[in-house]
Amino acid sequence: MLEKMEGMLLRMIPQFEQLAADCFNVYAQTTQDLTETFHENYQMLTGKTSSRIDVDPFVIPIVTVEDMKEPLDKTVTNMKLDQEKSAFHSFFFRNNGIWNSGDEKKIAKSVSTYLVRKFDGYTQKTLTDYLKIRFNTGNAGELTNKVYEEILRPLDAKATLLFWKEPTYQIENASPHGYCYVPDNAAVISAATKKLELVSPELLTVTSKIADRISIVRCTMGIPMYAYAGTREYLEIYRKDKSVGKHLYECTKEDPRDWRKLPDLVPFSMIQEKTGREKELEFLYEEAVKQGIIRQDPENEFEYQIVVKPPIDELVSAAKRAVKEKNLEKLEEILRKVEELSENPDSDKIYIIPNDGSWGYKEVVSKDYVMASPAYIQIIRKELETSGNPELLRQGIKDYIRNYRKNHI
Repeated sequence: MLEKMEGMLLRMIPQFEQLAADCFNVYAQTTQDLTETFHENYQMLTGKTSSRIDVDPFVIPIVTVEDMKEPLDKTVTNMKLDQEKSAFHSFFFRNNGIWNSGDEKKIAKSVSTYLVRKFDGYTQKTLTDYLKIRFNTGNAGELTNKVYEEILRPLDAKATLLFWKEPTYQIENASPHGYCYVPDNAAVISAATKKLELVSPELLTVTSKIADRISIVRCTMGIPMYAYAGTREYLEIYRKDKSVGKHLYECTKEDPRDWRKLPDLVPFSMIQEKTGREKELEFLYEEAVKQGIIRQDPENEFEYQIVVKPPIDELVSAAKRAVKEKNLEKLEEILRKVEELSENPDSDKIYIIPNDGSWGYKEVVSKDYVMASPAYIQIIRKELETSGNPELLRQGIKDYIRNYRKNHI
């Protein structure tokens, strides 16, 4: 008998050791880790630790543990902690497939599920219930004001544009737009957003199925590329790079496209040191202004136009022949035709130059648009290369006739 018992023990001892290694030791280590985690959480929640917490600067807790401290303490005090610990161990040990896996995510989810059910008196509350606890009032009007003043306004202040811009650019010139997402089952929050819309009309309130969160998203549209800080520095680096092939297209026999001639992102008026090509474009612009090709709209002082006159090549040639022949009668006939053209604005082709410049900058911004448009430059260049402007031709004929008569009386 003793020999049989000795043999049985020899077989059982390795089994017990294996059971301890595979089960009890694992469970003991897991529960020890959980105990340390619970203790660290307790220290963190009660402010009894010097550990650093990285707080998201764009998040405001709606309800904190401090707000819930009094009712939570009361609930915990009323618990029979020895029984609760025993119940937790019983629950956790039975789920050996979770803790024995060593998967921290599965373990955390299991513990979280247990605690959520254990504190269902709090976890089943609505956001409005928590707001009542935080602000210690059940009055709808007071609660609405508290939500607006202590949650929505600070949250709105945090929803600022993260835009690294040029100091000279006024962000107010762009078009703001945004959304305020609120739970669809919290009437006091919806009422508070009505007050927010009065001070931030660009925000549109949108109800959401997310029951425990309020979000504000704000964006601004219509910001030009040059408003980004650093654009001018990029321009200087680009200009200093003289290497061949830095553009995708550089005008070859096979492909006439030339990206070297594309306008800069920086507006013409903001470029301090202009290249030879930019100076040539500026000369074209000034000549176009002198000849009336670029003008202020006669009916709107804030708008500018590019005016393309009907071709007058034949009239110019006829005027030159008449001057050579000293034929005043023919010149007067040509003058009448030129005046008819000048007095008939319907014969002109008008291009409206876009202009969204602020007060006092309309003309500058109009020029920037022209300088940034290869199409406008081409129109202006072609118009300057024609035989002449009707206004200039008319004035030239008048001056010739007047001088001729003065010298032949």
